Amino acid sequence: TLTVEPRKLKTEPTVEGMRKEVERNTTQPAFPPQKMRTDSLQDKQVGGHPALSWIADGTGMMDKSPVIAYTVWVRSTALKAEFSAKVDPQEFARLQPLLEAIINSLTLK
Repeated sequence: TLTVEPRKLKTEPTVEGMRKEVERNTTQPAFPPQKMRTDSLQDKQVGGHPALSWIADGTGMMDKSPVIAYTVWVRSTALKAEFSAKVDPQEFARLQPLLEAIINSLTLK
């Protein structure tokens, strides 16, 4: 899933600002529940903009099977993009490079 929307300035469009927002969000209940791997947070650059990615363990929405959720936030001064993919844990290592290629092709203005 990729969502891009006009950005309301809750935090600065920096990696540090995004980290603060992620820390706030991980204390909120999620549906279906996910547990972020805290050592998975990575600073990135996507299309010249700051980005932050992380991995979480969770369950599928319908069948409650285990999934790995891979999320990347990208910020510009005007836009907020969120890319997320939920994949079978056994397929994640194979799919992650493909997901990265999709993310790296993103251009925000």
